Amino acid sequence: MQTDRIVHTLEEKYKLFRCFLEISERMCTESADLLKDDMGSRLHLQSEIEKADAQLRELYKNAPGAEEAAKNRCDYSSLSPENKRIYDAAMKVHGILYQIQQMEPLLKKHMLEERSSLLKKLEDIQKSTASAANRYYQAAHFESPVLKRHFGFKKA
Repeated sequence: MQTDRIVHTLEEKYKLFRCFLEISERMCTESADLLKDDMGSRLHLQSEIEKADAQLRELYKNAPGAEEAAKNRCDYSSLSPENKRIYDAAMKVHGILYQIQQMEPLLKKHMLEERSSLLKKLEDIQKSTASAANRYYQAAHFESPVLKRHFGFKKA
């Protein structure tokens, strides 16, 4: 029943990729505050997917033609019924991978926009009058031997 184990593992991998896709879709519209948590979730799912891949590599060793069927490196009509089941399960995984690949540029663009927005906010804060006054206060009250020697500044 090696085929059953392979198909089951491929189905589990599909579910993991489905969650990955849902998180990626959500991230395309999220604020920067929420992106960090979802990035962590994606990393966790990626780790689980890698575990499933390792299991599949082991299972393929004892199932002739299964890896070729799963990776679409064969003629479907020449597959055994067992390998056709593997092929069909793997095609679902390939389909969701395609959706994820199509979404990644959108996600990257959104993340760069969020980053730019945060940098702009940071620049605005640094340019504010309160920030300028604070920098002046720190500089004027900074105890430095050079400042003391050249300008007579002393700590207040």
